[in-house]
Amino acid sequence: PEATLQSELASFLMDHVFIQLGDLGSGDSQEDHLQIERLHQRRRLLAGFCKLLLYGVLEMDAASDVFKHYNKFYNDYGDIIKETLTRARQIDRSHCSRILLLSLKQLYTELLQDHGPQGLNELPAFIEMRDLARRFALSFGPQQLQNRDLVVMLHKEGIKFSLSELPPAGSSDQPPNLAFLELLSEFSPRLIHQDKQLLLSYLEKCLQQVSQAPGR
Repeated sequence: PEATLQSELASFLMDHVFIQLGDLGSGDSQEDHLQIERLHQRRRLLAGFCKLLLYGVLEMDAASDVFKHYNKFYNDYGDIIKETLTRARQIDRSHCSRILLLSLKQLYTELLQDHGPQGLNELPAFIEMRDLARRFALSFGPQQLQNRDLVVMLHKEGIKFSLSELPPAGSSDQPPNLAFLELLSEFSPRLIHQDKQLLLSYLEKCLQQVSQAPGR
């Protein structure tokens, strides 16, 4: 489908699936029954969207519009999202890892646009993002060697994103995406020792390139 259609489908998910409703158990059994029916309907909509992703009807990158809600809507849709993540990883391990990173980058960028970089990592929404990053990291399982290349790639891409935008020349402000490294740190326990050293050198090299950029 065209990008506009995929965008419309993503907007549909936000408007009709990923919505916060009142808790069940209000004492009104009829209202509770209606809420349960609506939840089943939303679950069917989400499952249908995920099938379109897995069967290649939609671009797999659109899965970020699902994965970024994994934690927040875990009780309602956790099983559907987990199964989608598992099957996406079976289709293409590398691409799936990039989509997890894309989900975090999208959430971070949205928060940055709403609040600015100052004190970003102290906001409740940022703490929720850390929890999501931790859940994503756990999805790799305990097989460090099997996932070694994926976790290293994820760190490198995340480091590049954290330094992709710079403050104005002469400013003492930090790069606006720098706090993204805190989200990235949730994946660090998945690294083996040699790769931690490699990534430290990579980070130092990137920082050196930033400091030597024209106008710095």
